[in-house]
Amino acid sequence: MGSKALVPTRIALPWPYRILLAGNLAFCMAGLVFTKLPSWRMFEAIPDPRYVMTDATGRSVRVEDYLPHDAYSFRAQTLVNVALFVCERGAAPAPLALTVGEQRFRIKRVGKRCVSRVRAHARR
Repeated sequence: MGSKALVPTRIALPWPYRILLAGNLAFCMAGLVFTKLPSWRMFEAIPDPRYVMTDATGRSVRVEDYLPHDAYSFRAQTLVNVALFVCERGAAPAPLALTVGEQRFRIKRVGKRCVSRVRAHARR
C-alpha cells in the first residue's frame, strides 16, 4: 500500500521575470562601480538645506512657504531667488539677510526692484 502524499515541487520563475531580475541585479551592481548611474549614492548629492533668512525686523522667514510642495532644491542660488521674490512682492520688509552655510547674502530694495549682494567676509 503506497502513500499518495503529494511531493512538493519547485516551480521556477517564468523567463520574463528571470530576465527582469537579472537585469535589476546587474544594474544594482553597476551602480556600486559607476557613480553616474542613479542609485543610492544620488542621496549624497543632496545639498544641506540649513539656512537662516530674516527680514528687517529680525523675524525669521521660511523659504518653504514660497516654494512648491514638491520642490527639493535648497541650493544657495535657489534660496537667493526665493528671497528676491519675497522682497519684490513685499511679503517681508527689506532688507533681508540670508545665510546658507558659510555664504551670506543681503537682499535689499533698489527702486522698484530687489537686488542681492554677497556680504563681506563671506565665502565665494
